[in-house]
Amino acid sequence: MGDWEGDTVIGKYHKGGLVTLAERKSRYVLAGHIRSKHAAGVTAVTTRLLTPYKDKCHTITFDNGKEFAEHEKIAADLKADIYFANPCHS
Repeated sequence: MGDWEGDTVIGKYHKGGLVTLAERKSRYVLAGHIRSKHAAGVTAVTTRLLTPYKDKCHTITFDNGKEFAEHEKIAADLKADIYFANPCHS
């Protein structure tokens, strides 16, 4: 476990959603509820989900959504490298 992929899924009428994180090799999946797709909430949930795996979390790859605007805070909190998918290739 070490390389994670992160994404968000937004509910009907943009009322709530999920942050999903999948470890690439084992396909272990973590999910957490978000009230909206704002960066602060996504950052808090992502950090909370991955903190127990902090020592095994080396890289995280996100899509290019605005909800990951606080990626630098996630990188600092988890001591992980953050990458973004190529546009149209997430």
